[in-house]
Amino acid sequence: MLYRTRKEEELRLLHASFSMIVTAEQHNPSLLNPDFLRIRGIVPDDWTVRETLTTPMLSLVRYDNGFAVLVKPERLQFSWRVEHFEEVAKVCSSYIKTLPHVRYRSVNFEWRFFFLHDEPCKFIVERFMKKGIVGDPNGAGVTLSYKGRRAPMNLRFETARDNEGREGLGVTVLVTMQVSTYPADKEVAKLATRVSRFYRDVRERLNRLAQMEVEV
Repeated sequence: MLYRTRKEEELRLLHASFSMIVTAEQHNPSLLNPDFLRIRGIVPDDWTVRETLTTPMLSLVRYDNGFAVLVKPERLQFSWRVEHFEEVAKVCSSYIKTLPHVRYRSVNFEWRFFFLHDEPCKFIVERFMKKGIVGDPNGAGVTLSYKGRRAPMNLRFETARDNEGREGLGVTVLVTMQVSTYPADKEVAKLATRVSRFYRDVRERLNRLAQMEVEV
């Protein structure tokens, strides 16, 4: 998949993921295990578990298809490849419905992209900085924050390397919505349905800022 700028420079998308993150006063990591997710109908029966860890402070379940659930006392996170963002939100809502009396604080949507690029630092400096002021740095990063039409949105552009050491441009987009009710399972489920609209906002923002046409 290619992302083009007005200068016809090509950014090749290598990795893209989506996470739905729900913060709370106190999650219980020890509840998370593959049987809990399967018996409660949170994930399909035919998913194969690749990795599992259950402790009082951190629990993780990862499947062969790449889907993962992570629970810490203050954080519940569901992650998968970006094309599955709507399914991630639905699974997260199902999990929340089984534990309605946890005091949830916020719902967060996080998109992460990694683009292969020969000169990611130059890319960032030319678009977001004044070269005469910053000089010729070896690395660069910029965070832009917006109130947004529906919720605050933060975008982070930075030089990065992937797990294979390839140089490129990392982009992280985070949308945060506060939870105001208790029990909050219905409110969280309602917020989860907004993920498609927010993803349209993400695509529009990336296109406006860096002429990136997102097709995922």
